[in-house]
Amino acid sequence: MIANLLLPFKEPKLWIFDLDGTLLDTKEALDKVIQTILKEFNIPFDRETVDKYHSLGTFNLLRFLLKRHPKYEKRALFYAGELYKTDEYLGLLRTFDTMIDFVKEIKKKCPVAIATNRGKSTTRILEHFGISPLFDMVVHSDLTKNIKPHPEMLEKILKKFSLDPSFALFVGNDWPDLQAAVNAKIPTLIIEKNEHEKFKDVILKKGVKTFIKGLF
Repeated sequence: MIANLLLPFKEPKLWIFDLDGTLLDTKEALDKVIQTILKEFNIPFDRETVDKYHSLGTFNLLRFLLKRHPKYEKRALFYAGELYKTDEYLGLLRTFDTMIDFVKEIKKKCPVAIATNRGKSTTRILEHFGISPLFDMVVHSDLTKNIKPHPEMLEKILKKFSLDPSFALFVGNDWPDLQAAVNAKIPTLIIEKNEHEKFKDVILKKGVKTFIKGLF
């Protein structure tokens, strides 16, 4: 677990979550979409690059991968959008159930929001899993000019709830999440691989402040 905190620590009045990799396991689905599109244009699939930049989200990752092939970008993005609409794609997505249970508990105490580099497919995915009502605000990349690590998404949420950054807590799973929160001056917890269950159990049993003390 990685923490970026402001001291003295304040009990959060708003929780903000990243989506992909934090609440949703999208790796298999993202790989499928990227592989399918690159194969269409006879471009090799680079496992190392995809793993390194997957947090950009599918559309931005495609733009990155196609920098040397700009003539394919428009078609590739359209194709990705169509693939996202298929039941096959949705069938490859999984929620981290422990994190969804965690959000349900947090929701009883304060507002919960999402800030994700995913685009407008976010809405359909949340509806598919029946978890849309859990979130008081959802900000995805089609609603802002900039994606994480730029702080715009987080600042938009703070403005909506009229909160000082020190009273929010952002939970993510990758470097763009951490950097976005640093830029927005929001306390942050980054869940590393396979730590979702531990994160939920310790915080619900001991509270955020106790959990954070245990990190140092």
